[in-house]
Amino acid sequence: MPLVKRRFFVNCRHNECIEIVQRVSEKLPSIDAVEYEVREGGMLIEMYGYSTDIKKAWTVIKEYIKHPGRQGGKGMFKYSLKTLSKQAGKTFPPAVLVKLLNLKGFKAQYSSIDEAIHTDAGLEVLMDLINRVDAAVALVRDKVKGTAGKYYLTTLMIATGLGLEDVVNESLRLGHLRVNEEDGLLTLAVEWDKGVDEFIKKYRLSSS
Repeated sequence: MPLVKRRFFVNCRHNECIEIVQRVSEKLPSIDAVEYEVREGGMLIEMYGYSTDIKKAWTVIKEYIKHPGRQGGKGMFKYSLKTLSKQAGKTFPPAVLVKLLNLKGFKAQYSSIDEAIHTDAGLEVLMDLINRVDAAVALVRDKVKGTAGKYYLTTLMIATGLGLEDVVNESLRLGHLRVNEEDGLLTLAVEWDKGVDEFIKKYRLSSS
């Protein structure tokens, strides 16, 4: 029996879409791949597998929409940057959001092709992180040169819960940051994501 790909659209609001996926995911029959894309006005569900299994899966989804069951496991969600920005009322660096999601134990990756974030985190988690990123960026904007430096400081402030001064002092000690003698601004001396990983590893060791 050949494998096929099918798309279905469910009319739901953002939180309702997330709840539907959480409730039906563990009840779906064996399907090779299921992808959920939360859009304005609803959710697109794309399935890849045997046609008989896909028909059974769609029946399960429709049944759960009519008669909601108990909370199940999580699936993978696809959030377009446009949708997230509109929902949050602000823009944000997707690389920082993905890094924070990974540090929090979620699966997450950014696709530049469709300008979307694929993750198993719910919408509330993303909205909370986007708001915290926005607040942190405002603090570091005039302290460090370059986009990478801002990503580095922003990510560490949120991931560790430390204040800007503490993150800067520890980063200077680790050699991740340097002070520019001409203007007094900080300059990043490492790749920002690798620097974040090293900082957090040493921070956790010193805190344990």
